[in-house]
Amino acid sequence: MASDAGYWPQVQQAFDDASIYAAPEEWLTGLARHPRNTGLLLAVHWLAAEVDNGGLIQFFDNSTGVVAPEAVEGLAAIGMPESAAEVSAAMARLPHPYPRDQSQRLAHRAAFTHGVLVAVDNRLYELFDSENGGITAAMDRFAERMP
Repeated sequence: MASDAGYWPQVQQAFDDASIYAAPEEWLTGLARHPRNTGLLLAVHWLAAEVDNGGLIQFFDNSTGVVAPEAVEGLAAIGMPESAAEVSAAMARLPHPYPRDQSQRLAHRAAFTHGVLVAVDNRLYELFDSENGGITAAMDRFAERMP
């Protein structure tokens, strides 16, 4: 997905600093070491990778789900408001405030029926290919505007 000519150089250090594998505070602490837009772009990277690999259920079930709030904000920031709305609506099926902790998300997995997620995943696949020129192109353009 990422290339040296695209958004990846902008997020590479944050990728190393902001762990999705530990407690949610580790993610947030790691993000705090970088400009906000870097964290948003990294969150979109994680979302896109997980959705591409196994859909939203994989995103929410795996440790990557910790990035969901930033991913929604990031999608809006890179010019993909429809994608942001789809992910936000899926997040709304979980308790409020959004459970960053993986075990809490897994405890509410029943909120995601197969049919609901298949429909959302199909819509996201379409949007990730088309909205604002496609997700990778939108991420690359956003990264070009970052200091």
